[in-house]
Order: sequence, then C-alpha cells, then structure tokens
Amino acid sequence: MCSSITDKTEVQNAVTISELSKFYGEFEALKHIDLEVTQGERVVVCGPSGSGKSTLIRCINGLETFQSGGLEIFGEAAGGKRNGKTDPRHKTGMVFQNFNLFPHMTVLDNCTLSPRKHKRGTRDKLDALALEVLDKVKIKDQADKYPSQLSGGQQQRVAIARALCMEPEILLFDEPTSALDPEMINEVLDVMVQVANEGNTMICVTHEMGFARKVADRVVFMDAGEIVEIAKPEDFFSTPKTDRAAEFLSQVL
Repeated sequence: MCSSITDKTEVQNAVTISELSKFYGEFEALKHIDLEVTQGERVVVCGPSGSGKSTLIRCINGLETFQSGGLEIFGEAAGGKRNGKTDPRHKTGMVFQNFNLFPHMTVLDNCTLSPRKHKRGTRDKLDALALEVLDKVKIKDQADKYPSQLSGGQQQRVAIARALCMEPEILLFDEPTSALDPEMINEVLDVMVQVANEGNTMICVTHEMGFARKVADRVVFMDAGEIVEIAKPEDFFSTPKTDRAAEFLSQVL
C-alpha cells in the first residue's frame, strides 16, 4: 500500500484504493492499483496517453465501475450502488477536460444547478455562493453570459467554479488544460494553483509538469494501467527511480 508523505499521523485518508482492477471486456485498464491520499493532500497523476490516469480518476468519482479491489472515500466504501452515503460523487467535485457546461444555461445557472437539485439552500443563497466562487476564479463579470460567449479558458474557469459550488471534500481534475489553446492554459493553471493553496484535497491528472512541480505533494506516475512510481516532486523530477519514468520525463521536459 502506498503511504502518504505527511507526518501528521492522525490526518484522515480522503481516498483509499486497494488492489483495484478495471476491465473493458478482456482489456485490463487498471491493474491492482494501491493508493492512499490524505485529507488536504495534493496529488498529481501523470503518464503517457492510455496509461489509465483518467480511468482511475473516473473510478474515484463513480463515473466508472471497477471489477475488483476496494475504494473508500473518507472511510466509506464506494463503487457499489450510487445512492446514499456511499456514493463518492457526494464528496467529490470533478473538472473535465472538455468543460461539459450546459450551453442553454447562463454561467450562474450552470454553477447553481447541482446545489439546487441537491437542495443545498435557497436560490438567493446559492446565487450568492456562486457569485462569490466566480469572483474567486476571476470571472464574476461573466455570470449572466452563456458558455458560447466565453473563451475556452473562461469556460474551464466556470467548470472549476461549478465544482467548487458543491463544496466538495475532494477536487478531481481530468486533464483540465488539454482542450485549451496554449495562451489560455496559464489562466486556468493560475486558478488551479490558487485552489490548491487553499488546502483542498486535490487529485489532478495532467501533462503540465510545471504545475506538478509547483503544487503537488506527491507525483504518481502511471504506465500500462499500473502505478510505476510515487515520489515527492523534487525527487521525481531530479532522480526518478524507474527507467520508464526517466524515459517519460525526457520526452515531456
């Protein structure tokens, strides 16, 4: 089992994954994954395309089912029925690579839809919370616009705000900058750095190695459905322990 780097022995595990395997037909996309993420920890998952990174994060969020192994969110078993206390989606917020905003709804309504459906408060209260979060991601002035009126970077910031409006205990990012033009990447990364620095538990799948260096407590390197290496950023980037990680870094840095 992979342990956290934190010295605070009483910090609760936000995510505990043990011997998790995921199949698509006969193809094993995830092979006996073991990983622990402690509350407040920031983990970056990287690796080549097809290594299982997005599949792993989608299993955590309940968007994919897995065939064997265990997954716990704050000690509650997840991966079974998607209702009640054990539904991992109640404690996680997901930011996708392709925004997934509702085009017929304003920015404000995109942010308040889920809290309204889960009866998190009155319309006025939820609107006020959404405006506060939109201000945090520097896009409050776009609240009454529709997604089609925004740039890609602005849309992704709305997607981050939407996730934050559910006040999740764990934030999951699935390659949030991969669909952006190069000049828009930094504006999204800046927001992600700000969110990370507020102490949120964060698991981020990304190819942005500069972001990993800056905010990650640990880097998880995956290849061919397996976790190959886990290390602190300073160790991973300077002295990778495996040849496969060294080869990957030589291609992306």
